[in-house]
Amino acid sequence: MLLSDWTKSYPIIAGVIPRLPHERIAPKHEVTAAYRQELHSHGLDYKRFITGRQVHGCEAHIVTLGDVTRDLVCDGLVTRDAMLGVGIVTADCLPVLFFDGNATVVAAAHAGWRGLAGGILEATVKAMSMPHNNIHAYIGAAICQDCFEVGPEVAEAFVECDTHIKPGRGDRVHIDLYGIATQQLQSLGIQNITQSSDCTRCLHGKYWSHRHHGWQRGNQLTFIALPGGIYCE
Repeated sequence: MLLSDWTKSYPIIAGVIPRLPHERIAPKHEVTAAYRQELHSHGLDYKRFITGRQVHGCEAHIVTLGDVTRDLVCDGLVTRDAMLGVGIVTADCLPVLFFDGNATVVAAAHAGWRGLAGGILEATVKAMSMPHNNIHAYIGAAICQDCFEVGPEVAEAFVECDTHIKPGRGDRVHIDLYGIATQQLQSLGIQNITQSSDCTRCLHGKYWSHRHHGWQRGNQLTFIALPGGIYCE
């Protein structure tokens, strides 16, 4: 599923592969084959594609084609390499994509509540080394505020974002990850922000959701690439 409404005025390719059909967990080779086929259908080469080993942290790495075979432990990926695509996997956390208005750099960030609290968006934007007012951001499908009920320790990580927190049952609270991400991006000077209206838990037939499926689940892949040699024949 391409994000053509977001990229329509720019030579950028970006999209999301929500999940394999049917209520089942597919073997790794089937998932890899599905990713490869979907990326290829959009002209992208899976062999020139990087996803990091995500740890809910705040490290963002600048990558090139030479990093394809490396084990990159990070939650943000940035590239200026037209031979390379980058992506992240999620199942309730926010997938956030970036590109600059000159189409010279793209980035992807995995932003769960820990990543948001730790500054993964700021780290990713900093690694892009572009004027922030020239950056376009896309916040993809994630869990909505009504579905994301957490303990008070999570709320304590976002004391500066109390307008995005509402009471739940007992001492529980509901946190708006979309709202927090938007507030953080705006505080960085990014105004070109597009947001998905989908909730991964509400639409658990379309997306994988950790809150709905538990550990017996897969992940969706959200990807972005610059125009250039990455394209398959």
